[in-house]
Amino acid sequence: ERTSRFYRVSAYFLAKSVAELPRLVVLAILFACITYWMVGLQPHPSSFFIFVALVLLTTHTAESLTLMASASASSPQTAAAIAPVLIVLSLLFGGFFIGPNVIPVWLRWLRFVSFIYYGFAAVMDNEFGYIPRSNTNNPLVTYNINSFGIGGNIGFLIMLDVAYRAIAFVFLLYNKPRFQKSI
Repeated sequence: ERTSRFYRVSAYFLAKSVAELPRLVVLAILFACITYWMVGLQPHPSSFFIFVALVLLTTHTAESLTLMASASASSPQTAAAIAPVLIVLSLLFGGFFIGPNVIPVWLRWLRFVSFIYYGFAAVMDNEFGYIPRSNTNNPLVTYNINSFGIGGNIGFLIMLDVAYRAIAFVFLLYNKPRFQKSI
């Protein structure tokens, strides 16, 4: 269909993005509703709805990253090899498993392209933001969470989401099928 030019890459990309939204929203909300109360996070409605929004945005950003990986690959097998590597790198440099002070200096910049870094910081700020940072028992200080706040981290997540989607779109444009001239 693409080779015959039935539709443009932009139409395909937009349709794919919109068609996947309902599944993403339902699953992310289901996950957030179960997890939030099971873990025992703050029982405030505002904190709960912020958590749901953060799970939705982080999930969409992760999906955008894997879309970028698959669009950049020349085959499904290559995409299946690239996507997990990108996700694991985001996990490693996201601050959840390893604090930024433990990461070698020459690799610390990788946390700024990790969607986990901003999602984790926003969730931590949502849960523990009421504790002053001057308090040494504050988990935000203990885990060296950035001071961008919930809004700043949401902004960075949106920027990463848009960047990943834009890069995926460019890869799709560049990797379009070529016409066979022998036919």
